[in-house]
Amino acid sequence: EDADFVASVSYLLEEKRLDKPDTKVRGVNQVRRIAGAVMSFFAYIDTLMPGLNLIGPQGSIKAELKQVEYSRGGKKIKGVAWTHVCLPRGNPTRRRQPISADAIEKLYEANDVSSQSSYLIRRRFIMLRLFELTGGRRIEVSFIQLADLKEAEQTGQLKIFSAKKRDDTYRYVPVTKADLKEILSFVTHYRRLIINKTIGAKNDHGYLFVSSRSGKPLEVDTLSAELYLLRMAAGIYDEEACLHAFRHRYITNTLRLLIRMHRCENISDLKRAMLSMESVKQQLLEWTGQSSLDALERYVHLAFEAETGF
Repeated sequence: EDADFVASVSYLLEEKRLDKPDTKVRGVNQVRRIAGAVMSFFAYIDTLMPGLNLIGPQGSIKAELKQVEYSRGGKKIKGVAWTHVCLPRGNPTRRRQPISADAIEKLYEANDVSSQSSYLIRRRFIMLRLFELTGGRRIEVSFIQLADLKEAEQTGQLKIFSAKKRDDTYRYVPVTKADLKEILSFVTHYRRLIINKTIGAKNDHGYLFVSSRSGKPLEVDTLSAELYLLRMAAGIYDEEACLHAFRHRYITNTLRLLIRMHRCENISDLKRAMLSMESVKQQLLEWTGQSSLDALERYVHLAFEAETGF
């Protein structure tokens, strides 16, 4: 019934965290996304069984399908979405900031004193290092394979799957021998034991991150869950320490390096360097996995803010 839907949305909006009673569990935009997914599901059920009339102006849930416009990758996209009078107004889109050095240190410290198994502690450590080193998206880091690490030993560059490209393409990011040695040590002394105990060496699929229980490749959402647990253990509440924030940090620091290399005094200098030197442009797009320089626009400002303190 419509009243039940309204009550559910109200609960999602007002639920407070157990560890911080003054803090809500969800933001307005998250509640809107959850409610939207529920309404879309009911609409799907209606297509299978039209007589139910679960959602619509005359349905059990009094919702309407309206035209919407949103941004994705800097482009305006038009579509349709279900809306209900009980939904709160969305907050202006808040872009995530790069994760801070202080937060990263706290995550490592929380992992060091964790009561988890030695394998899970080491896997989490390697996970954090790879997100730092590559600036990869969740799915990109989850796709790293042992063969990629072996190849990187020879080339000094780690092959990363590019998730946002249309075809199955890869990019290569520089990694040091010391970092590779640490990752391969995890493979030899920790991962190998799990594989032998679960699926067996003959059935090894080759993915770096594996489940300690099944030996199967780790699900992408498990990486996010692991970081969430570390974040809670570290007591990080004053910033959004998520996996994608590592990517923001990586791209921002890459641009900071460029600022220093070319002695850029302002944003215009950096933009000219990015546009005028084809090798610099291609290197930036290769390392960051972005499709165009326009996608780096916000990071240009973040980089100069970090360099100048303003």
